[in-house]
Amino acid sequence: MISKTTSSGYIALNQTLTTIMRPSLDLAVYRHWSLFESLLHSANTATSFKIWTSFGMKKMHQFFAEMGIPLSQCKQRCVFGI
Repeated sequence: MISKTTSSGYIALNQTLTTIMRPSLDLAVYRHWSLFESLLHSANTATSFKIWTSFGMKKMHQFFAEMGIPLSQCKQRCVFGI
């Protein structure tokens, strides 16, 4: 948030910290599913991305890109340690 410009031309920034409360993401992670499939079949993400449309699937792919997870990795099966 920019608060003002000083006489020397520098911009003074007003640094604030905001906390937003959001419900946790309920993901079903099955042995035969990947992270991609878990988000695909989650009611929360399916409705927010509208995955039944091509634009919704594109938004889901962009979501993984913004998180820094390549599609090749997020489509790998979940591995559980015993």
